[in-house]
Amino acid sequence: MLRTALMMDSRTKQTILDLNATLEDAIRSMNSSSQRIVHVVAEDGILQGVVTDPDIRRATLAQVPLGSPVTAIMKRDPVVGYNTSTYQELINIFAKWEIYQLPILDQTGRLVGLRTVNEMLNRSMITYPFHVVLMAGGMGTRLLPHTTHLPKPLVPVHGKPIIRIILDDLLEHGLHNIHISLFHLGDLIKQELNRFPAYDKVRFLEEDQPLGTAGALTLLKDQAHFPILVQNADVLTTLDYHSLLRFHAAEKNDFTIVVRQEKLVIPFGVVSLDGQRVMAIREKPEHPYFANMGIYLMNKLVVQQIPAGKRYDMTTLIDHCIAMGLKVGSFPLYEYWADIGSPSDLEKAGVDLKAGDQGLMRHANRPGDY
Repeated sequence: MLRTALMMDSRTKQTILDLNATLEDAIRSMNSSSQRIVHVVAEDGILQGVVTDPDIRRATLAQVPLGSPVTAIMKRDPVVGYNTSTYQELINIFAKWEIYQLPILDQTGRLVGLRTVNEMLNRSMITYPFHVVLMAGGMGTRLLPHTTHLPKPLVPVHGKPIIRIILDDLLEHGLHNIHISLFHLGDLIKQELNRFPAYDKVRFLEEDQPLGTAGALTLLKDQAHFPILVQNADVLTTLDYHSLLRFHAAEKNDFTIVVRQEKLVIPFGVVSLDGQRVMAIREKPEHPYFANMGIYLMNKLVVQQIPAGKRYDMTTLIDHCIAMGLKVGSFPLYEYWADIGSPSDLEKAGVDLKAGDQGLMRHANRPGDY
């Protein structure tokens, strides 16, 4: 009988936090370990609770301060398996609870390992039927002079075109039904991608006039699979697309917008007045807000709202769907994200990838003809 006699491997160790850890520690652990779970353990190794990817996303939407104790958001009675469990017993747990990671304990309750549904079912080669559209038709004027003779998606970051880094990441996630919208210098993008067998199945949506940030979606064929993932082709991110999909489905959204929490710092002391009388003063106050990250997941009904043959922007589509009463939700991103919108953004992204701190580094160093 096959049993899961696990040693504590380095992967599991990267997911462990102590009871004094904060929400910020949990985010840092998830980003560094590539697992979608962290384990909170006592000094004796006994598991006290877990924090999963959805827990982090919902805490972010609720604007829980990063310095808050991780114990405030952890699940204190998580589903677990044991190192004496058989393979089939563990599979049954995954199926019953519809979970994706499973802490493995010994008989005393100490954490000894971690199992994921992907490794248990050998799902690394799974592909997803829905479509991905990369919006690559823009003029790239903010990135001049780099875009004088190149479309923005072909501008290299750490020696490799932006769009090839994005494509390699999508393919690794099992997202193979990829379309790219083209307008400005689109032939150059086609020529570049046609050089590599890995991109043989990539299809192109060719605009005969600028269609804005959403209009090109009307060029998809009727057999498109939904939901559709839409991403700007100048965005580099280590976003976990699988988590986005699960979140979209779990929340029953029609339209999910990827957001990130930012803050606006006013560089002065802000004075509150009642007439001419000073009531209070706040030095350099911070105002948190959520910013649009240029990544969307949308159902068929959303795409059907886009008028064909005319310029139509994503912000207009979002406002229209809200007015219709469709469920427009948000998915907070805590992973790496960079919008290559200016020369300074391009330089910073190159430094990030060169440092090797970001998950996209493996794609930046890979030629793409695998």
